[in-house]
Amino acid sequence: IPKKDSFCAKDILDRIMNITSPGPCNKLFRKDFIKKHEITFAHLNNSEDVPFTCYAISLAERISCFEETVLHIRRGHDTNLEATKDQNSLEFYEAFLILKARLIQSGIYKTVEQSFVNRALDSCVYQLESMKTEFGKKEVTDLLIAEASTPPLLTGKAPKSLIIFFNIGTLNKLSFAIKFIG
Repeated sequence: IPKKDSFCAKDILDRIMNITSPGPCNKLFRKDFIKKHEITFAHLNNSEDVPFTCYAISLAERISCFEETVLHIRRGHDTNLEATKDQNSLEFYEAFLILKARLIQSGIYKTVEQSFVNRALDSCVYQLESMKTEFGKKEVTDLLIAEASTPPLLTGKAPKSLIIFFNIGTLNKLSFAIKFIG
């Protein structure tokens, strides 16, 4: 994150979607900004925040950050959406397809492509690691193996051409997880 009071998406296009999690609960957006760009949540059971938050911050003309804790998130409950995502284990993938379509439609995909690919990769690792059932793990693993084919649906590029985009540590972690689970 740039060391100044405020910055814009254009200051860090190669990593704009990677400066924070996709969850909207720790972010504030101006209502007029959301209406102007017609930013909406996806109609999904989980990962619905990915197209909303990542698209919004990619368009943002002014972003400000502060370190004060203003929110405490509940974790470890068996009934929240995060705990039940095995029931819809591939919705994270659909969320990224929706986000990509929005970025393409608005004409900014090429400028944020590196950030998009790394956010998607981070989310693949997170999704795989957070699956609680063998069925969920297998579904995600099968999808990731299919994405490793040429060209994958999500990125539209051959795997070797993507290496310049990926955070290598995350890529190695994902590769190990697929080999271990698959």
